[in-house]
Amino acid sequence: MSEKKLRKIYIDYLTEHREVDAFNIGDLTLAQATAVIHFSKSPSIAYKIGLSALKQLAIYTKLALSGKGVSSHFLIGKEKTTRAQYTTSPLRALASWRYFGAFRFWAQLICENPQNDLFTSLAFPLCEMLIGLLRSLPTNAEFAPAKLHTAAILVSISRMTGNIVPVLPYLLDLIVMIPFGGSSSSSSSKDSKKGKSIINPTTLASGSSNLLDFSYILRGSTSLLSSSAYKNTVFYDSLHLILLLMESEAHTLAFPEVCYGACRQLRGIEKEWKRQLGGKFITPSSIKGGKKASKGQSKKDGPSANNVSRAARLSAICLKYVKAIKSMVVEMEKSGEWMGSERSTVSFSPVDSEKVAEFENEHFGKSPLSKYLEIQTELRSKGVRDAVFVDGSIHTPQQLQEEEKKREEERKEEEAKKKAE
Repeated sequence: MSEKKLRKIYIDYLTEHREVDAFNIGDLTLAQATAVIHFSKSPSIAYKIGLSALKQLAIYTKLALSGKGVSSHFLIGKEKTTRAQYTTSPLRALASWRYFGAFRFWAQLICENPQNDLFTSLAFPLCEMLIGLLRSLPTNAEFAPAKLHTAAILVSISRMTGNIVPVLPYLLDLIVMIPFGGSSSSSSSKDSKKGKSIINPTTLASGSSNLLDFSYILRGSTSLLSSSAYKNTVFYDSLHLILLLMESEAHTLAFPEVCYGACRQLRGIEKEWKRQLGGKFITPSSIKGGKKASKGQSKKDGPSANNVSRAARLSAICLKYVKAIKSMVVEMEKSGEWMGSERSTVSFSPVDSEKVAEFENEHFGKSPLSKYLEIQTELRSKGVRDAVFVDGSIHTPQQLQEEEKKREEERKEEEAKKKAE
C-alpha cells in the first residue's frame, strides 16, 4: 500500500477518535485493529510515517505544556483552526482522547510486531513521551484515569517487547494517594468545573459499589472523585497493572532482585497510610470515646466524634486495600524464592546469553505469580476485579467484610464473658 493511502488511514482514524463513549468504542477498536493490519504489511513506509507522527506528538506535547494554546486538530494536520478550538490549559490539552488514541495506535503496532526491528525502534521515543506524560499529569484523583491509561500502554509495550519500562513508581503514587482522595491542583480546578467526563451509564447505579469502567473516562468529574467506586477502581486497576508488570519478569534470572525492591515499596504503603492517619489504623470500636464537638470547643480538648469516625472510615478503606496488597506481595515473594532456588542449580554464567535465554524460555509462565495472574485474569473476565487471596483461597470484599463482622462479634462475646466472670 502506498504512503499516501496509509497516511489517510491514520488521519481518518484520529479524526474519528475525537471522543470515546460506550456507543463508539467498538467501532474505534475495530478501526484501530484494521489500521494496524495495513501498517504491518508495509513496515518501511509505516516506520517513516511513525517517525513523523511521533515528532508531531512531541511538538503537540511541548505546545501544550508551554501554555501557548493547542488543539487536538493539530494531530490531524489542521494547524489553522479558529481561536475557539484552542485549549489554553495544558492539562486539558494532554487529557485528550485524540492524543491518547495516537499513542494507543503506535503502541499496538509495536506490540503486534515485536520481532520487527523497524517497529521496535519506535518503542524508545514512544515510551519516553509516555513517561513524560506521566510526570506532567498531576497525581490527584481527577487525572487518575488518564495516568492509568498511560501506564497501561507502557505495561503492554514492556510485556510484548521484553524491555523494562519504569512504570512502578507512578502506579505506587496513585495507590498511596487514592484512600485520601488527593485534592485537585489549583491549575486544574477551573477545568474540572467545565470539563465533562464520558461515563458508562450502566456502571453508575445510585448506591452501587461496583467498580467503574475507565474505558471511556480520562478525567474524573467532581461527583465521582469522592465516590468509593471511583477510588476502588483506581486502586484495583493500579494493582493489576503492577501485577502484569511484575509477572512479565517472573521468569527471568534477575527476578529475585527486581522483586525485592517492589515488595519493599508495596509493604511500605501500609506505613505511609498509618503515618497519614496519625500513626495507627482506627477500628470501629474506637469511635465510642469521641464526643461531638461544640462550636466553642478547641482542638486541644480532644478529637471530636466526627474526626474519629472519618479516621475510622479511612482506616477501614486502607485495611481493605492492605489485604489486597499483601496477597499479591506474598505471591511475588513466592516467585522470587522459586526463581532463586531454580537458578541456584544452573552451571552457566549470566554472560552466556544463549543459555540464559533457553533457561528463561523453559521457565516462562511457570512461576507462582503467573498462576496468580491467570486466576485474577479469569475473575476479571467475569467482572470481579476486587478479589484477593487469603490463606490460599479467593475472597471477595463482601466475604472479607462478613468475616470481619464475625470476628468482631466473637471478640465482643469473649469480652462479655470475661466481664461476667
